[in-house]
Amino acid sequence: MSPKLKILLVLGIVTFGLLSFALAKTFLIEKVPVPHALVLFDSSDSVLGNCSSVAVLSRVAFKLPQMQSGSTLTISATGGESTANEPRMTGTYLVPISNKAFEGEKQGKQKQEDLLTDIKEKCDQTPAAKTSSIFLGLKSGVEQLKSKGCNDKANCIVFVQSDLQENVEPQIKAAINGSKAGASKLPAPIDNRGIRVTICGISETKGLVKESNGNSRQLTRNRNAERSDLIRQVWGGLFTEPQLVTFSSFCPN
Repeated sequence: MSPKLKILLVLGIVTFGLLSFALAKTFLIEKVPVPHALVLFDSSDSVLGNCSSVAVLSRVAFKLPQMQSGSTLTISATGGESTANEPRMTGTYLVPISNKAFEGEKQGKQKQEDLLTDIKEKCDQTPAAKTSSIFLGLKSGVEQLKSKGCNDKANCIVFVQSDLQENVEPQIKAAINGSKAGASKLPAPIDNRGIRVTICGISETKGLVKESNGNSRQLTRNRNAERSDLIRQVWGGLFTEPQLVTFSSFCPN
């Protein structure tokens, strides 16, 4: 065999090897799932939080560094009497990814502002509920993200605006009220592997309020430092990955 043919043969073998490696990498290596975000807001009448906070949380979600083409933001509200305590989805949005090659910076910002305006308006239109079905809303929200491909290799996130004053799940209600019996019978924890949960607004709650008929109504029992810590402790135990759960007394506004 001539030297020239030997060189061509070696080049062919090397090229074939590189192509084979590239194909194997494409088909055999598991792709990292596209990250998604969800904002759950507490629509119960015991919450002081407002829809401006929901818009701010949505803005934070849009700007997360892991967001990429195909990432979505889902907005949902805790349910009430009209939805049999099931949460209601108020909208799902493609996260606006700036592409300066095809659109100007001003145009990209305007697109984001239009989405945030829509999010706030739909939040404002959500009726207040007399029940606080927070656990069911969270469970459904995490399931929604999983249906989009969020798993333990994803970098998905749930933002929650709530005072965490659950009154639909009796065991959780009893546990945050200090019942040891309730704490021993809590529902199965939410599987949040690969999903961070950021809860804000725990202190933004209403206590004794006067209704339109002149009667007073206690929406939230008086709290002290011990009760506030207990609420965080109980809710932290309602997730399989509590290290991925963070609490904040107030939401950004």
